Amino acid sequence: MIIALTALGCKGTGSTTPAGEGGNPETAIVVPGVAKGSQITGPRADFYKGAFPEAAEFESKNIPAAMIRDLDKGNNTYVVAKDADGDTLGYLRDISAPMTLNDDCPCNPVSVTLAFQQDLMLLKLLYAAPLQKAYHKPMSESEMELLTQLATRPSDSLLTVTDPKLLVDGASGATRKEYQGTVILEGAYTTWRVAGLVRETQRILAGAPISRDSKRLEAVLATQKKPGEQALSLAAFIPTAESEPFAQQAMRTMVRAYVGHLEEKGEPLAAVEARILDPQLSDELSTIETLYACQGFAAENLRTEFQKQCLKQLTTATGIEQFGAEMGLLRGTVAYYDKDYATAAQDLSVAASAIDPYLDAEMHIRLMTSLQKIGQNEKACMGAQGLYYIHPAHKDVRALLSACGPETDKLVALLDTKRKEALVGSQVSGAPVAPMNLTLDNRDVALDLAKDGKTSLVVFFATWCPHCQQELPHLVEFQKSLNANPKLKDKVQMVGIRTAIEREQEPYSAFQKRFNINFPIYTDPAMSLVFQKFMQTHGKKPALPTLAVVDSKGSVRYFIENGEHRKLEEELLWALESLVQ
Repeated sequence: MIIALTALGCKGTGSTTPAGEGGNPETAIVVPGVAKGSQITGPRADFYKGAFPEAAEFESKNIPAAMIRDLDKGNNTYVVAKDADGDTLGYLRDISAPMTLNDDCPCNPVSVTLAFQQDLMLLKLLYAAPLQKAYHKPMSESEMELLTQLATRPSDSLLTVTDPKLLVDGASGATRKEYQGTVILEGAYTTWRVAGLVRETQRILAGAPISRDSKRLEAVLATQKKPGEQALSLAAFIPTAESEPFAQQAMRTMVRAYVGHLEEKGEPLAAVEARILDPQLSDELSTIETLYACQGFAAENLRTEFQKQCLKQLTTATGIEQFGAEMGLLRGTVAYYDKDYATAAQDLSVAASAIDPYLDAEMHIRLMTSLQKIGQNEKACMGAQGLYYIHPAHKDVRALLSACGPETDKLVALLDTKRKEALVGSQVSGAPVAPMNLTLDNRDVALDLAKDGKTSLVVFFATWCPHCQQELPHLVEFQKSLNANPKLKDKVQMVGIRTAIEREQEPYSAFQKRFNINFPIYTDPAMSLVFQKFMQTHGKKPALPTLAVVDSKGSVRYFIENGEHRKLEEELLWALESLVQ
């Protein structure tokens, strides 16, 4: 398992977690510590103090070779400046490299030290001698200060230049007019080179700790195959991570692995639960991750006693006052499974004020159930109707409608009528769909939806998209129902358009067989251009899957929402029937 992120580095040490806890193998899980870099002392350290006068330590770190451009080869280290407590103050990188790789450049090498703040913003340039302009003239102090400013926030036009020759007039050597003000006068090459070095070094400073963390974690997890073993390995790794966002993602992976372990009837793992309660991240991030993890355990009703430990820990956690709705969700869910429905209703109501039922149906179902249990049927009925309206296929929603009285079937019929009226009322006067340049069975085709005079259901999807994979079985079944519908079968066609093919991992033939696709699938052949144009034309943000209903004249009339608890086939049928005469 490799977790790929972009991040800022922070300190870490080696760690050992007893794997024997909770019925795991008796051998200890040992996570190798972060390799200690060499310490820089003497005149070089004094030089670095020009940027970090309060630094007590300068530690050299290696840069992974794959991260260094050909132009910068040999500059394979950076330096971490730390205070007396070992906390990071910032970073430095010594540069001694050619101006360009072109042999015809009469330029001396660039020799400078880049100093960065902890947030990776350029702090200053350190140098033994000023950098040079054209004809090897040294820059003045004021020009070096201006160079720092220009390199800190370089113009987009400068960063897109691939050859510095483009910055100057070939005959006179003067800076081209369009670049004046973005480079040092007579120092265009040097400005371009330093700005590029700053941007590249920022990328390295963000990525190098992640690369090291990833390799260490991959080595540890390679031998841990079971969820419990993986959770223990991650618990040991997290406090050693150099990159805090990497550690944050490792926390979430650990929680998922631990949930899997518990669902397999594994014993509780004290080391994992201790890490959840004390992630050893920055204070507020620790609060967020503990809260995130504990909500997951509460939602799945796992480890009741641990959930209560979570609540106790979070009550005094740093910044917890910012998370009133989230704490309401956690407290309310714990109370719900304790059958303390009065407390659950109170706390879940706080959460419901901030958490949309579209996003968390389960929480709102627990709230309506709690209200019904304590006799607040009027509120429960109102909420249940709203839930049925947006999640009609949810297995638990229909039962909640009993809060409205005994005639549930009549109420459901009424709500379905309202759902249909709302969907038909959402019909738009869309622009005609221009012929789409696609491929079908490896042949180039121009798909014209108006050509055959049929109403079309157009499905944009990607084979790697999990939401698309959830919807495809419903669409396959809907195609079967269309074929059996005498009113629609000759007037409606379903058209699939496979897009974002660059990210595909599975051969399409295997994908097609796996889902038993029974309607024609066209392919958007290059960089999703057809899909992007389709969505842009109709003022929609690209999202997969996208389901559009197009009338017989080739104009889009509906965009059909999809989701886990929607009655997709029913809504598609309503839309098509409204257009077919």
